[in-house]
Amino acid sequence: MKVRRTMLVVLALAGAFVPGFVACESGMPTRSKAQEAVDMARAAWAARKSTCEAYNYDRARFLEVSPAITSVQIVDDVPAWRSYTQPDRRDAGLGPAEAWTEEGVAVGTHAQGFGALTVEQLYDDCEAALTAAQRDDFQLTVDQGAPTSCGWPDGGCVGDSCDRQVHLLGFSCGELPPAHVAPGGVDASTAP
Repeated sequence: MKVRRTMLVVLALAGAFVPGFVACESGMPTRSKAQEAVDMARAAWAARKSTCEAYNYDRARFLEVSPAITSVQIVDDVPAWRSYTQPDRRDAGLGPAEAWTEEGVAVGTHAQGFGALTVEQLYDDCEAALTAAQRDDFQLTVDQGAPTSCGWPDGGCVGDSCDRQVHLLGFSCGELPPAHVAPGGVDASTAP
């Protein structure tokens, strides 16, 4: 069976990495083809990693309206900081606004938000979601070697695969200062 590709997952030209996308339509290809796409993207990250030893990203739940956002900075495979911003969603029964930042050894002390994962661990989440689901229409989008989206086009998932789908709102190489936030989600460094 042939995988329909709207763009290449990985394209290396003179060492440059180009974002890509793989769509596996229902009934096409087998899970092994979807797994091959993840393996190929993971290998592209391994080749690129030495030029992106510090990186940051923003992660949200797939297809969630007004999502809570977890921002993460990784330096040399270690979380430097993690911040979380949740808009006021009491009208949806999801709670009031909340915002915090963790730095250094405090990273991971709050229960809310996604963990401060390395790119390799994000790929682990992709594989876990793929394994847990009973669907073949898996999609993977890659930017700079990182999985910016991996899951299903309608957000459909089964059990633990719901939290394992990856949806990054942004990914970039380099270091950023911690996203210091004040209650209500206002960036404390720019607040009046």
